[in-house]
Amino acid sequence: MKPTAPESPPQVRSQTTAPSAGGGWAVSLRWLIIVPFVIQLVLVVGAIAYLALRSNRTVATENTKQLLQMSSQQAHLQLTNLFRTYNTVAQLQTNDFLTGHWPQGDWRAIEQYLWRRLREFPDLGQLVYSDPQGNLRGVSRLGGWRRFANGQSHNQSVWQWSVSDRGHPAGRPRLYWTSEPQSQAWFNAAVGVGQPTWSSLDQRQQNRNWQWSADWVMHYAWPLYDDRSGRLLGVFSANLNLMTVGQLLRSIPLPPQGQVFVFTDEGTVVATSSDQLPYRVEQRGELNQLHPLSLQSFPDRAIQSAGYYLLDRFGGFRYLPDRTSQLYQFHGKRYLLHLKRSSHPTTPDWWIAVLVPESAFLGDVQETAEIMLLLAGTALLLAMGIGWWTVQQVLRPLEQLNQATRAAARIQFQPVDSNTGVREFDALAQTFNAMAATLRLSFSALQDSKSHLTQVLESLPMGVLVLSQDGSLQYVNSVAGGLLQLPIGLQPLGRTCETLHHRLFLAGSEMQFPMQQLPGVLALEGKTVAPTRLDVQQTHGRRLPLEVLAVPLFDSEQAVTGAIVVLQDITDRKVTEELLVSYNQNLERQVSERTAALAVANHHLAAARDAAEQANRAKTVFLANVTHELRTPLHAILGFGQLLRSRVLGLISAPTDLALEHLDAIARNGSYLLQLIDDLLSIARVETDHLELEPIDFDLLALLSDLHEIFEMRSRSVRVHFQMAVAGTIPHWVKGDGRRLRQILTNLLDNAFKFVGMPGQVTLSVDLGEGDLLVFEISNTGEGIHPEEMTDIFEPFVQAKAGRRLRQGTGLGLAIGQRLALLMGGSLVAESRPGILTVFRLQVPLPRLDGLLAHPEPPARKPLALLKTTTPEPWMGRLLIVDPLLDRGQAYVNYLKQVGLESQCVRHGWDALRQWTSWQPRLLWVDLRLPDGEGLATVRRIRAIERKNLVNHPCAIVAIAPSPQDHHCLQELDCTLLPNSPPLCPLLLDLIRGLLAPQGPICPIAVPVAPHSVPDGQPSLNLRDRFAELPIEWRLALDLAARSADEDQVRVLLTELPPDYQDLCQAIEDLLENFQLEQIADLAQPPTVAP
Repeated sequence: MKPTAPESPPQVRSQTTAPSAGGGWAVSLRWLIIVPFVIQLVLVVGAIAYLALRSNRTVATENTKQLLQMSSQQAHLQLTNLFRTYNTVAQLQTNDFLTGHWPQGDWRAIEQYLWRRLREFPDLGQLVYSDPQGNLRGVSRLGGWRRFANGQSHNQSVWQWSVSDRGHPAGRPRLYWTSEPQSQAWFNAAVGVGQPTWSSLDQRQQNRNWQWSADWVMHYAWPLYDDRSGRLLGVFSANLNLMTVGQLLRSIPLPPQGQVFVFTDEGTVVATSSDQLPYRVEQRGELNQLHPLSLQSFPDRAIQSAGYYLLDRFGGFRYLPDRTSQLYQFHGKRYLLHLKRSSHPTTPDWWIAVLVPESAFLGDVQETAEIMLLLAGTALLLAMGIGWWTVQQVLRPLEQLNQATRAAARIQFQPVDSNTGVREFDALAQTFNAMAATLRLSFSALQDSKSHLTQVLESLPMGVLVLSQDGSLQYVNSVAGGLLQLPIGLQPLGRTCETLHHRLFLAGSEMQFPMQQLPGVLALEGKTVAPTRLDVQQTHGRRLPLEVLAVPLFDSEQAVTGAIVVLQDITDRKVTEELLVSYNQNLERQVSERTAALAVANHHLAAARDAAEQANRAKTVFLANVTHELRTPLHAILGFGQLLRSRVLGLISAPTDLALEHLDAIARNGSYLLQLIDDLLSIARVETDHLELEPIDFDLLALLSDLHEIFEMRSRSVRVHFQMAVAGTIPHWVKGDGRRLRQILTNLLDNAFKFVGMPGQVTLSVDLGEGDLLVFEISNTGEGIHPEEMTDIFEPFVQAKAGRRLRQGTGLGLAIGQRLALLMGGSLVAESRPGILTVFRLQVPLPRLDGLLAHPEPPARKPLALLKTTTPEPWMGRLLIVDPLLDRGQAYVNYLKQVGLESQCVRHGWDALRQWTSWQPRLLWVDLRLPDGEGLATVRRIRAIERKNLVNHPCAIVAIAPSPQDHHCLQELDCTLLPNSPPLCPLLLDLIRGLLAPQGPICPIAVPVAPHSVPDGQPSLNLRDRFAELPIEWRLALDLAARSADEDQVRVLLTELPPDYQDLCQAIEDLLENFQLEQIADLAQPPTVAP
């Protein structure tokens, strides 16, 4: 058990409303019991009352809905019976006509007939008949019995007589004017549909007719036709007084305050169960004009609310459902509305609505709610009284225990009465008395333990602080009191770590130590704090360096109850550490200085090394590119020269024109070689600033004309459209370096012709810029330059993807052109849209010398030279050459043709495959440097076709310049491998003759044949004899390496020789050391020329 300082007794608070120790407010137990009980009772009674009220309201609403449905159904039946009466009158009149009882033409008899029918049917308000000529007769009971007929001279005048109930005139006739019968709506409606029909009520709103009576009527009209001829005989009209509809609605039983009303699709009120008229009457003398009312303008607020609600809810009266019940609120009052559409073949399409306020059928529910609230209040008061009495009985013994507990808190143990009469409280009192006796003994032992713990803490040589759970200081020993200048022993309440915080600083700093990082604060959070250094400010201004360690204290449930903080003065230790730190800093400074000096030296060495490596790489790239570009024209010159030499010596015979072609090829390759050397010299001079311009006066248009003539001939030979566009403002004579301008334009046009698409177009346009600036634009169609290559195309020996695929040029033309343009004070830029167009724009300042303007005249086109054809040799000995360089391939073809071997040359893999299929050569000579791997793909395709067709004698294949990773694949394809293209010499003829021997092609040999053993003691053969023992492929490779001055390749070939040829290897090494490459090449060739 860890010793801790005892806590002081807690203060007892007697007020029940004072804040508790946890920071809240204490509540009396009686309120804690009564209030939840009352709240539960209120919630239960309220929930029951609410559910009962809601249930009663729902039942009352459903019952009212059923009653409204019954009322609407009864109204619908009565309206149907009423309208059926008019249909019966129409049927009776039609039957009378069919049976001959209709007095056609006898107007007196017609009036009697109409009088009898009107008397038979009391629901009829008026009965009228009119023929097509406008003759009208009628009888009416509206506003009293009347009889009327139109005038004989004018159909727009009508005479009206008041008659008795027997039909006799009872007064003087009256004359009033109206429209002709055949122009009235009821007449035209019946004639239009050809059957009985009801007139529309809403037409009255448009017609605004004046009439004698103030009754609102509807016309039920039906036409009368001759059944034989179909001729119209007349139209009957039976009028319905809408007051009759209102009387029918008032006879329908309704709920209290309920009413039923009928309206049309346009919202016009037809009739209601109330006493209010559905229309407004305007009088002018004895005449009346009726104005129908809509639902929204009806005086009754309930019907008006229904109109507004239906219009807002459904967007129009025509869109109402055939049957629906709606509960809505209008101006604070709720209504229940039931709608039903009255739809029948013999009735108008009207809406029947039954409306009742919610308050009318929820009155009983309100009374029930009031009774339930009264009962709930009574039950609440009874429950509160009973709860208060029960609390008093429970709290009396608890109050006695509370008083005894307060006394125990003051270390005053008083017994409690254990005879209260309640067994539970008596048992609790006995237990409390036993606990008080135990606490009395424990408190005495605690005082003894406290004295012993105080002695132990005072004997420690370091400071000790004891913190309570809330961070207040409980105990300080003498050492800690001296260090922190605090009183020793138990501390008063309210002194916490915060009272010391303003005196605590970070070690060696003027900044206060963070409150949340103090060791004691961290320990109270349950963390064990490692030794921490800080400075404490004493009262006399001195600062002491301290090392502080804090450990949390836990109870049995691992809850933090406090912390112990240990302090130690480290003044002497800090002085020692400062001396050690000073020594380490001096040592680190010396090491850092020497390390920095070494890093600077290493940086200089690394920069020098990188510069040397970059220069070496540049030299390697330069030599590789220059070697490749120099070897190609030199190879052609040597080959064609060997052919001419053989012809001069008489070793081969060739016609003169073929010899001229060889000389042309030598001249062409020599020119290319000279151009390459000029480019190398130009780029070297530009890079070293040794190139100087020679500005002179020259004819710009003559220069452009020369370029046009040169490249016009080239365009005809390669079938590319070449166009030159020169602006009319271009000066004739300018001052500048014409030779360098010609060099730049020639390089750009040459590149354009190299990479133009087939068919394609090359264009040179010249125009004036600002001042003396001339703008030359060279454009060509074709593959173009990709955006990622645009930044590097002007670097020396850098080619775009198209240039690398064609294997033409050195990559110097654009670099020279841009540098010359900059030297001339201009610029050269490029723009390209891949697959569409590439444009190079050259801008150079060329001052004008005169004002002459002219256009270069393009030279006349010359006819293309015709190629001579030769008769192919027989099938045996045919050779197909696949070489990306046409001049080199043509040199092989011409050379082999002179020695009797038939050969052809193609530049692409697909051409080789097509030619091999049709021409069927015995030997295929493939240069694997074809673009995009076409060479290896062609070889694989030919071998696959041979295996598929089961060819007995497959074609022999020689693979030129294979990559190391393709060696194994080519050997499996039965190919002879050569590192480079062989020169035109007798050794080449020996190789071809061996491959085209009758016994079939020889197998490729990657290593020499078995060595020639020499018996011991006998002299070795000379070098030429030893060379004769080696395979022809190896000799040919050695000859190529020696003639190319490739010493590394010669040494690689020497490693392929078996150990028995060490003498030969040593002899060749000696020749290499003495730079005798020509002698090595001479030894590799056979001594005589093959016939």
